[in-house]
Amino acid sequence: MARIAEDNDFDQLKKWVDENDGWVLELDKTDTKVWTRPVEGCSFQMVKIQTIFSDVTSEVLYDVLHDPDYR
Repeated sequence: MARIAEDNDFDQLKKWVDENDGWVLELDKTDTKVWTRPVEGCSFQMVKIQTIFSDVTSEVLYDVLHDPDYR
């Protein structure tokens, strides 16, 4: 179901970012880790990725992820 995110949605997102309970570590390399977590009532899994981009500024990364014209 698609809907506009509310404050409690962002609170849940922050919790998922900070905690690893319920997540399965699928990949653990030097600068990148990938976790998955099942979604209740759905065949999809959530994916959480942590990586270090030493040669990319945060501004460029933001544009790549959020700006469809930039992409």
